[in-house]
Amino acid sequence: AFYASGESGPNIEVKAGDMRAGVDLSLMRALAIEGRVLGPTDQPMANVNVNVTRADGRFVPVRPSVTNDLGIYRLYGLAPGRYRVCAGIEDADAMAATDGTRLVRTCHIAATTDSAASDVVLASDDATGTDIRLQRVGSFTISGTVLDRTGVPVTGGSVRAISSAEHGGTGYARTTAGQFTIDGLLPG
Repeated sequence: AFYASGESGPNIEVKAGDMRAGVDLSLMRALAIEGRVLGPTDQPMANVNVNVTRADGRFVPVRPSVTNDLGIYRLYGLAPGRYRVCAGIEDADAMAATDGTRLVRTCHIAATTDSAASDVVLASDDATGTDIRLQRVGSFTISGTVLDRTGVPVTGGSVRAISSAEHGGTGYARTTAGQFTIDGLLPG
């Protein structure tokens, strides 16, 4: 893939039957960001989704990457600019530790929020060694009681916790005799 340098140049109007000569385009080689995703003890993490956004949060039309068995990823087809690279495990609950912590979406180098991420700058060469160290964060529990309008505890009711953060988690519980507990919620 190649990108034309400059997104706005002179407009060339071509009408049916017209031919134009001397129209020169300057193309720039597409660039890539590559690195490894590592766990909290620096072990390579396989099957982790890695995505990229512009540093200002704008969407980048590049296919996300999935790490291989060595934890290696490669995002390619990028134009020069400033980017944020983040990694996350689809089933973070499966990565919960016995101490109640779990792996969370992490951005280069080891930031748990987009605003704390280190930007990756692409100018004329690929960015290599852009490693991401997945972070563990303590989880929280919400519990309570659900009562109907007459004050009777509800059995079989649904309670859902939804994070207001863009990449926050959710939790779900059913009530038994009005009581519910949602475990494994991330800070937020």
